[in-house]
Amino acid sequence: MDSMNKGQKQEQAYLEQVEAYLAESLGRLYEKREELKQELLAARKNMWDEGRHLIRNFDETIQFEDVLQLAGQNQDISTAERGFQQNELEIARQAKQRFSPYFGRLDYQYQGRGHTIYIGIYSLRQEEARKLLVVDWRAPAASMFYSFDVGPGWFEPPSGRRDVDITLKRQLKIEDGRLLMMYNSDSAMYDEILGSVLAQNTEHTLRIIIGSIQKEQNAAIRCATNQSCLIYGLAGSGKTSVGLHRLAYILYHNRARIQAEQVLILSNNGISQSYISAILPDLGEKPAESTVFHHLLQELVGEEYEVEDYYEYLHQAEPQPASPRWAWMGVKYSPAFLDGCAACFSNFAYTIPELRYREALVLSQEIFEKRWRRTGFSSFRASYELAEQIVREAVEDFFRENEARIKQDIDGESQVFLSDKEAAFLYRRRRQQYITSALEEIARLNQLEPKAQAVKLLGDWLERSGQDCQGSLELFRELQTPKLRYEDALYYLYIRCLMGAVPARPAIRHILIDEAQDYNPLQLRIIRLLHPKSKYTILADGFQALNPLTTVGSQELFQWAFGAELLKIRLDTCYRSSSEINRLAFQLIKEEYPQLDQEYSYFERCTQKPRYVICKEPLPALRLLLRQMIGCDSVAIITSDWEQARQVKGYLGQEAKLMASPESRLESGVVILPLVLAKGLEFDGVILLHMAGTPRADLRRRLYLGCTRALHQLCLLEAQELPSPLADCAPYVETIRLENMEPESWDSAPN
Repeated sequence: MDSMNKGQKQEQAYLEQVEAYLAESLGRLYEKREELKQELLAARKNMWDEGRHLIRNFDETIQFEDVLQLAGQNQDISTAERGFQQNELEIARQAKQRFSPYFGRLDYQYQGRGHTIYIGIYSLRQEEARKLLVVDWRAPAASMFYSFDVGPGWFEPPSGRRDVDITLKRQLKIEDGRLLMMYNSDSAMYDEILGSVLAQNTEHTLRIIIGSIQKEQNAAIRCATNQSCLIYGLAGSGKTSVGLHRLAYILYHNRARIQAEQVLILSNNGISQSYISAILPDLGEKPAESTVFHHLLQELVGEEYEVEDYYEYLHQAEPQPASPRWAWMGVKYSPAFLDGCAACFSNFAYTIPELRYREALVLSQEIFEKRWRRTGFSSFRASYELAEQIVREAVEDFFRENEARIKQDIDGESQVFLSDKEAAFLYRRRRQQYITSALEEIARLNQLEPKAQAVKLLGDWLERSGQDCQGSLELFRELQTPKLRYEDALYYLYIRCLMGAVPARPAIRHILIDEAQDYNPLQLRIIRLLHPKSKYTILADGFQALNPLTTVGSQELFQWAFGAELLKIRLDTCYRSSSEINRLAFQLIKEEYPQLDQEYSYFERCTQKPRYVICKEPLPALRLLLRQMIGCDSVAIITSDWEQARQVKGYLGQEAKLMASPESRLESGVVILPLVLAKGLEFDGVILLHMAGTPRADLRRRLYLGCTRALHQLCLLEAQELPSPLADCAPYVETIRLENMEPESWDSAPN
């Protein structure tokens, strides 16, 4: 106890030292802010004052020296702006550090010398003493805090690996500048900090987890930054948090190679987008570009078409999975078909008409192919440009060799006398007209237009595989309308990308794909084509796929899409939900995945059993259930579909907020939303309405998805008993029958 008290006094003294330096440093930064602001204003004023004198009338010549002067002044402004922005960023970081400057301490021995580091969200250096007061959690030495306990360890700075002996690993809880708790890693109470973090109520945005990163999460965050990585695991294993922390880690370690502006985050909807938007800024990085794939699809397809809404497309998939539309979609999403399309364009066989000028041969298929074989190319766009070049050169060679005769023909066709200049002009025009006509004919013969190629390739594939070719006819008719079905919009965009009709975005160097199990192979292939220089962080849980018919169902498909070198890291522990909720969730998918218990586990945090509430009038029962969600800051009423969500809103009125659109913003309090919008979100309490009693093939997966949205409390509200397909789940729920809506408390409800 004396040693603990002594350690606490030491920690308090160090905290006071850090806080004192932060207060002093912030004072200097605020003073510097005013200086930098004045410098920026002066640079702008100088450019305005001087620039007015350099702007000349239209009849005056701009001097080269003027251009140089303007460029120099513009550079001065850019430098001043960068200095001011950097100062602002440092103020924001240190202001945040004052509340909780660090969360961990690590002592280690290296080559006989003792070292102590404190680990926090940002580094803090005392410049005058050249002392590092706090180490950034992404620094190489900080990795030991997450990877090792007391004993042997190592870290790898740029100079090479260092093997060390860790003598102390201490977790600290500091809030509002006060030291609240400290636990050593060899203490039986060490996991209490993690437990206390998990027991907290959720917020309406995803939280940073640097103080509670676990070993397997740390391995995923710090895996090779120059490779693409698939991070997979069950609901609540921290995939999204880990993925976003990995982005911050990549930016930290690759400052010279990649900036936040070169990072793209792909979300499924605007709700998820807003939910995760604050993570990078909270970790001290600039916000990255973030978008929803559907928005990207509509933008790239262009104004010519309106694309079917993504959620309407999913809804249409549910009632008729065996319809012709879904059968043809199976072809469009088939890796074999997509590879076949790519192969067609990478080695396109051009049909060249025999080009003649007044019976004289200009270009034949044979001559074209001889020239064609001399040159390689990397894309269809390059091959098409080569084909055009061969045609153009052949025509130009022919016209040059026969210039006199062609000019004579032109002169003979003219009704008036032509000067040499006029004859030369008409000669050049005829040559260009001949080239244009030849290229148009080649384009027509080879169907070098994305719509025609899309129909042709699909029809050819269906015919070769012995399937009904009606699918290609429907696609042809669809492409003549102003609105495209979702899968046809994807396929059409894919063909346009293969043909080089959509500009690639090589500036994007890293992409995070959240909820990647809900993407189909065609979407993943489009993303790769659009971003040829990018690496990827892919986050997925196959059990949370919205519809197996329309999504990636295996790790092999991710490897097909992103290459055999794709790293795969499993997060094998679930942290979000309580133990009781996780037991039910595991039971729901164990039938499909018998080895579940051998590969996955969950953090033990006990609250209360999920409740299966039976009431003939479920809507009136909602108010009673909401009153029982004691201590929950956020509660979600999750319904099977949009119509049910609207019915609940109509009943509850102002007591709850309806998330009626994928672009809604997540708010605290009670919210109502359909299951398709709940993906990736978490709530203190969840009520699942009419989800267990609806017979469907994917019932258990849907319940798994709904149950794992809850952190602390879960209710399943139904009008009937637990159905027989879920009989094995009965031991994991507390069944409660409500006969009327008037009990004074939950405990008075009959069991």
